[in-house]
Amino acid sequence: AGENFLISMNSGFIFGIDFGVAFDNGIHLGIPELIPFRLTSQIQELIEPYSMKGYMKHALYALRRNQNLILDTCDIFIKEPLIEWIKEAQNQSEEDNSFSKQGGVEIDDQDKMALCLQKIKRVKDKLKGKNSAHIMMRELADSIHYKKDYFPQLKSAL
Repeated sequence: AGENFLISMNSGFIFGIDFGVAFDNGIHLGIPELIPFRLTSQIQELIEPYSMKGYMKHALYALRRNQNLILDTCDIFIKEPLIEWIKEAQNQSEEDNSFSKQGGVEIDDQDKMALCLQKIKRVKDKLKGKNSAHIMMRELADSIHYKKDYFPQLKSAL
């Protein structure tokens, strides 16, 4: 888990560098990851000098206060989608042909754009404080897991 953080040697600030969590990439694993963030003992020890409650609360407020900056930055992902998103769209296309009219071999720019806008909307919903279980449920419903026999168990876990 430590590979997804940068630590400033000058200030001690911790920077998360794994944007997959923000875009729910874990949901598309063979066994979907339903926990968006794990406050591991390593992370707790790393920020031990600070009050855990105060630190996390401050970080979450900062994200909400700066949501316009974050969402403006997300526009980059619309123009240049992540490789994982393109693969996801192709997999979805192969699964149920919902993202492509071309049989899943290639997806067009409009299909990529639709998927990117959907991902950005979920980030916006999270920043606005909408219920994360509902957001995750929508993501699961749009994933390859939706048509699987185990989907009702995933749904009940949320």
